[in-house]
Amino acid sequence: MPSMPPTTLIYGMHFMLGFAYTHKHDGHVAIDVFESRLPKRPRTILRIIVNLVVFTPTVGLLAVWSVIYAATSWQNWERASTSWAPPLYPFKTVMAIGFVLLFLQGISKLIHDFRSLDDSGQ
Repeated sequence: MPSMPPTTLIYGMHFMLGFAYTHKHDGHVAIDVFESRLPKRPRTILRIIVNLVVFTPTVGLLAVWSVIYAATSWQNWERASTSWAPPLYPFKTVMAIGFVLLFLQGISKLIHDFRSLDDSGQ
């Protein structure tokens, strides 16, 4: 089996921890052909619907299962099956933290969108 370079593991942690930050600053790729043409209130309603129907269930399940994945790795003191056999449980823990932070950021955006609906209705 080929050796896994340490930079792959470090980049993976960097990538996972950047998810929530990127989501906070609207840095993820989005195709907003329809959304950009909508007025502010319908655009916000569309974001809320997409968050509730797609984002929250998907990222919520990713967060739950990544925590289980990391816990199982810790229980087994899992190591990579390479010649230098680095421990994988710290990296899987960072992955779980990344998904949990992304989920929390999505909930934060959802709350913000609900509040902006209230503000625009007054």
